[in-house]
This record gives sequence, structure tokens and C-alpha cells, in this order.
Amino acid sequence: MQKFSAKSGNIIMDTKTEGKTFAKPGVMAETRKEEANPSHHPKKDVPKEENEEDSFKKKKLVIASDSFMPRWDGIARFLSDLIPHIKDTYDITVLAPEHQGDFKHIEGVKIIRFPLSFLKFGDFVLPTVKLKLIKQTIKEADIVMINSIGPIGAFSIIYAHRFKKPSCAYIHSIDWELWAKATTYSHILQYFVHFFS
Repeated sequence: MQKFSAKSGNIIMDTKTEGKTFAKPGVMAETRKEEANPSHHPKKDVPKEENEEDSFKKKKLVIASDSFMPRWDGIARFLSDLIPHIKDTYDITVLAPEHQGDFKHIEGVKIIRFPLSFLKFGDFVLPTVKLKLIKQTIKEADIVMINSIGPIGAFSIIYAHRFKKPSCAYIHSIDWELWAKATTYSHILQYFVHFFS
């Protein structure tokens, strides 16, 4: 026979009860039969230690730029220095124009290229954009980094805002002023570029 003392929280045991043991103060008593029968105490699965590499998932970073290697300018130089330093921390996808020339691919970095259009401002040729591709890429991103406000950069900003993605813009130059000065079209076009900028 056993009694439970609510005041002390101890089990008080009768020594005449077969297979029972005395309960020490503050300790629950167990039967020898229960100890002998492991089915009464099923073992709990101990979770395996997670692999550190599996537990650390890289954030998806999309870098959108209307200028990128093999074209060599300030933006390309900046990104060529930046990307190798952060590619082990982020899962990087670059949205960039398909400039002609030799280019050494950066290992572990995905580059989505857009063909160039016929529109030219000085030595800069605007890329054509595939909106569905930009939209889907931005939708899957965790962070968006904009490096220009040409077609690729502008639509990346729009979709980042639409999908409420954290985004940042690195300002390399005042693009609208450069475009207005570099245009080879009419003075009317220059006026409109200045007006809307």
C-alpha cells in the first residue's frame, strides 16, 4: 500500500508491500518490477546533433546591375572585388547584361544574362529585360542589392518593393545626369531626361 503526502510531495511506502522500496524525502519511489520491465519506460529518441553546415542556410542575395563584367567600369570593378568576399556567406545570383568579351566565371555564383538592345547612350548599351525572369528571381530572393537604375536595376527595385524584400541600392554615379549628357539623340530627348530626373 502506498500513500501520497500532498504537503511534502513524497510517496510514503508500506514496507510489507512486495517489490516496493521506501521513498526518500523529495524522491519518487519506483518498483523493482518496473525497473526490470523496460516496456514501462520506453526510451525516448535522442535527436541527433545537427550538422553545422546543414543548420546554417545561406541567404539568397540577388545583385542587379545594368553593368557587369566583361564590360569594365566602376560598377564592374566594385562587384568583382565584392562578390568573391561574400560568396561564402550568401547564395548569390547576379542579374546583368550580356556584354561581349572574355569573362572568368566566379565559382559558386549564378549569373543570369540579358541580351543588349539597340539603345545606346554614349558607350553604354541598354539591356533588354525579361520581366518574368526578373520577377521570379526577385521573388525567390531574401535580399536584393541594386547597383544601377537602368532596366535591370529599375525593375528589380519595383519587384523587390512588390514582394516586400529587404533591398539596398549602392549609388556609383548619378545615372540620370550621365544619360542626359551622353545621349546622341536630339536635344528634345535630353530635355525629357533632365525633366524626369
